[in-house]
Amino acid sequence: DRKVWPKINIIILKTSASDVDSANKILSEDFGGVLRTFRGDGVVIEDIKDYMSPEELELFYKYKGLYSSK
Repeated sequence: DRKVWPKINIIILKTSASDVDSANKILSEDFGGVLRTFRGDGVVIEDIKDYMSPEELELFYKYKGLYSSK
């Protein structure tokens, strides 16, 4: 019986000073059972800006007060 399950994104926000190991620990300890049950994958991304579109980056920098329209 092949069921189609919805995708669930779990986002763990850590400060930039935090290490990646602590995010991995939260992912595996708190959500590992969910990932294994649904045969999911867990990935920790150090810097989400690497995956943002130019528009998202512009909004991010505006929010942070680092954007200049010059």
